[in-house]
This record gives sequence, C-alpha cells and structure tokens, in this order.
Amino acid sequence: MLKRVLAACATLAAVGVFAIVSQPVKAGSCKVIVAEGRGANQAKATARSQKHLTFKINRWASKNGVTSVGAGKSSTVCSEKGAISHCISSRQVCG
Repeated sequence: MLKRVLAACATLAAVGVFAIVSQPVKAGSCKVIVAEGRGANQAKATARSQKHLTFKINRWASKNGVTSVGAGKSSTVCSEKGAISHCISSRQVCG
C-alpha cells in the first residue's frame, strides 16, 4: 500500500513539474528539469535517470543559447514496480 502511495505521489509531482518545465524560457530565468530512468535495481535506475537529467540540462542550455548553467541540488525519488525500479530525478537550473 505504501509503495502505491509513493508511486502516486511521484507521478503527481512529475506531472506538476512537467507543467512548469513546458513554459517558455526567459533570459536569466530558472526551470525545474525532470528525467526518468528504469532499471533492474535501484542503483541502475538512479544512474540512468541522472544520465537522462544531464542530457536534458545540456539540451535545455543548447536550445536557449545559455553558455553557463547554474544547477541546484538534484533530488531522486524511486519506486519498485514488480522486478523493475523506476526513478525520477529533478534539478533546478538557471541560465
């Protein structure tokens, strides 16, 4: 039951962050970028979500012409779905 509640909370947080991320960027503004990863265990899923997060941050900077990105702390939330771990990583970046 607790796993389902945590998974629902993580999903709701990801949807909320997606709504924030999908807005246009202004110079000097900050955004929260979210990435997901799945793996056979929590360590692999976390590594994959961090890898996707780094890619998305670099892509965001490239698309918006930002040469220097200030990034805050990264947070990761993981849940188990059967034999598969699912992790969502997020980080606030400012350009």
